[in-house]
Amino acid sequence: MNHTPRSYLMQFIGDLFAAVPNQHDDNWDRFRTEHTDTPEWMQPKHGFDARRATENFAYVIENFELLNQIDQFFADDRSRELFRSLLLYRILGHRHVRLPSNRNTYRAHYDLALQSIVNYNTGPYVLNDPQLLQDMFHEFAVDFEGTRIQLECILTSAAFAYFHKQYYFDRLGRRIRPLPGDIAIDGGACFGETALAFASTIGDQGHVYSFDMTPRNIAMARRNFARNPGLGERITLIEAPLSAAAGQEIGFCDLGAASHVTSGDPNAARAITESIDHFVASRALPRVDFIKMDIEGAEFDALTGAQQTIREWRPRLAISVYHRHDDLVRIPALLVSLEPRYDLYLEHYTIDVGETILYAVPRSS
Repeated sequence: MNHTPRSYLMQFIGDLFAAVPNQHDDNWDRFRTEHTDTPEWMQPKHGFDARRATENFAYVIENFELLNQIDQFFADDRSRELFRSLLLYRILGHRHVRLPSNRNTYRAHYDLALQSIVNYNTGPYVLNDPQLLQDMFHEFAVDFEGTRIQLECILTSAAFAYFHKQYYFDRLGRRIRPLPGDIAIDGGACFGETALAFASTIGDQGHVYSFDMTPRNIAMARRNFARNPGLGERITLIEAPLSAAAGQEIGFCDLGAASHVTSGDPNAARAITESIDHFVASRALPRVDFIKMDIEGAEFDALTGAQQTIREWRPRLAISVYHRHDDLVRIPALLVSLEPRYDLYLEHYTIDVGETILYAVPRSS
């Protein structure tokens, strides 16, 4: 349903006021929020953050015409409803807005991940900042789409990759995912969990090019690829961060799964960037079929560095749009500007603000 900008804003404000009386006491994620690094406003004990609500409400008021435009980019009503729910959640928080992902299957997927652990506490997942997440690696044995995968990672990584099936979209017959024989780009290798999932799906005629910049992540990914030699031979690990241009030196914070590009820190680790367009040309890849990005806020720049690839090959896309406040808006706008013939879908994989994925698939002619 198309709205005028004003009618869109009026409906949004109506939905906002309708949600204010809600009091959801169970609407928080015990798997993701019981850690010292969790923002205060996401803690289950927290009620309402007036400053955060004001900032997010002001953002809607100032940008309602753009938000209405983005809303109409989506190809189905569920994506549009999720888009508005995420905006409402940012304003009112978990006490007042229950996202559609908060259902029994969400917790069941974590239970399945726990049941897949074959060796507990194989090592500490300790970050450089002692105030940040302290977790443990475990060894998992997972049956994923008919393939046995063994790897070492943290619980949330296994749960999202193999049981929530993040980056595998399937809604009312619309499937956006790697396919047999695909050439796939995995932006953000982390511990290798998604590259292994993709390798199992693409088969022996496909290949995955997986990118990461963090030495500890790279070392763990290589160990996990070695544990699965049949899958590992389908994966090439590139030790570089994806960005808008190749050959630039950047700084980054080594925070494990949350490692990200930074600026202005003279003590930051250093890496040399790669862009998808440069990589595709330098490797003379015959095509690119699927691109996934979960690179902690660098997605917009990395997509800017993939413009030629997107326009020429129109690959299926699975792009994280939650790391930066305006990614939910500027990344769909960028994709539509690069390739208007994409159908866009939105999916969300937690019951709070994290793990929102924008999917794009070439429109059927």
